[in-house]
Amino acid sequence: MRATDYLEENGTAYLVMDYVDGVSLQKYLEQHGNRMSETKALQLMQPVMDGLRAVHNAGFLHRDVKPSNIYLTESGQVILLDFGSARQSMGAGTHTLTVVLTPGYAAPEQYSSRGVQGPWTDVYSCAATLYRCITGHLPPEAQDRLSPDDPALLMPPSGYPDAEVSRHVDFALVRALELDRTRRPQSIDEFHKMFHGGDGLKKDDTTKIKSIRNQQHSKRPRFWKKIATAVFIMVWFVLCSGMTLLFLLFLGFMFESSIEETDQPYGLEPATPQEFRTKTKEYVPLTDSQVEQAKLDNWKKGKPVNPEAGTVWAWEIADNVTLELVWIPPGRFLMGSPGSEEDRDDDETQHQVTIIWGFWLGKYEVTQAQWEKVMGNNPSEFKGNKNLPVESVSWEDCQEFIKRLNAHGEGMFRLPTEAEWEYACRAGSTTAYSFGDASSELYRYANYCDRANSNNLPWQDTAHNDGYDKTAPVGSFKPNPWGLYDMHGNVWEWCQDPIGPDSGSLRVRRGGCWFNCEPVNCRSALRYRGEPGYRVDLLGFRLVASPAGE
Repeated sequence: MRATDYLEENGTAYLVMDYVDGVSLQKYLEQHGNRMSETKALQLMQPVMDGLRAVHNAGFLHRDVKPSNIYLTESGQVILLDFGSARQSMGAGTHTLTVVLTPGYAAPEQYSSRGVQGPWTDVYSCAATLYRCITGHLPPEAQDRLSPDDPALLMPPSGYPDAEVSRHVDFALVRALELDRTRRPQSIDEFHKMFHGGDGLKKDDTTKIKSIRNQQHSKRPRFWKKIATAVFIMVWFVLCSGMTLLFLLFLGFMFESSIEETDQPYGLEPATPQEFRTKTKEYVPLTDSQVEQAKLDNWKKGKPVNPEAGTVWAWEIADNVTLELVWIPPGRFLMGSPGSEEDRDDDETQHQVTIIWGFWLGKYEVTQAQWEKVMGNNPSEFKGNKNLPVESVSWEDCQEFIKRLNAHGEGMFRLPTEAEWEYACRAGSTTAYSFGDASSELYRYANYCDRANSNNLPWQDTAHNDGYDKTAPVGSFKPNPWGLYDMHGNVWEWCQDPIGPDSGSLRVRRGGCWFNCEPVNCRSALRYRGEPGYRVDLLGFRLVASPAGE
């Protein structure tokens, strides 16, 4: 979180920090089944670990990493909050540190003002947070695990029946939650490396974790009980069936015992880097009482499994009216434009954004046919082709369309956030447009203010002709690399977000339009705004499909 100013007042000091909309990870978990998959948890914690790496490199510790201090913004960013406990990193010869801790997330050295704290202390808290996300359970408090009378045992994540975890991550979390700080990863980089098999999984470690899990979950009798049972069976069969059957039984018993004592690796095989990139979010029903199971059934119907970037999912709104959606994978990108980009605006400062979860985005802008099927009317100025984008719709109109669409049980839709929109528009590019920096090529990808426009505006591009005076049927131009059409031009597209924290009710719109937009106004980074009730024949939208709360 960026501090923008500081001041002294009432005998104390204050920091002025950016305001962001969103929800804490703790709240998100409570709203979404109390846990998440390994892949999602690792994607979410990556920015947190990046932040901690920078903090440690500057010689400081955070000392209170936990879900309630991790914030998920509406624009898709992950922010580590509350540096009120942060202190300079100290080693073996340090002075005292204030005791600041949250039970379950705090390393044992934090319980003493003389405890030797360092990056390994934040590693423990990071691991406890991941453990909580993947299993739905908090690790036992460090002090309880140190109890001399009845110490609490740490259950490996793989010991929970509902937690699917790769063996490398299972091992990494157990090692990072070691009570002995010298046995933990000593840095964030070392911890992160272990997720992908770094710092090897040794035979002794495998046996140790398996032993802990067996202590808590095994229903098999202890070995001495097996011996007693075997002796009894041997006597019985000596009396009743002769030595041959006894011998076979004894062999079977010993074979079964040898299987239990094997040192084969435990748990699931580690996910490959490709699996980490393509494994997708497992959708869950809304918790609202108005949402019926039928909606989830409809949602799942026909949805591709483990899609790749650009995979298309055709969703039938009604007979002969289909909404095509394109899979946008999770990832990171630089939002905004570099200082060197021609005609950039001041509000395009570049910053890194993490899209935590993939989503489905409309392949095209919402058409007049789709609008009519849901709303029963057509507010558009330009008609005559049902594949023209619906326009003359306000942000508020779009919300009503979405409300009605979702109420029919036809899916779970919303407008894209501004970050999602730019991420999808760029499709991995870092140039002014999704296809490169050459504005001379825009007419191949966009309907904008060029020679075909009859308004004769001073900034009109007279060198090119896209063939359309007004709006063009969706999909008339070349798509971007992820198969999305009209991300540049045709109609401005509403986004869900306000334009900024001090913008009041003004909402973001993106992409440029057919009427008064020269090429610079169709750039991937360009931001525009409008009152939520504003309607004009150059304003439309496209949909994101995902369960509410994401």
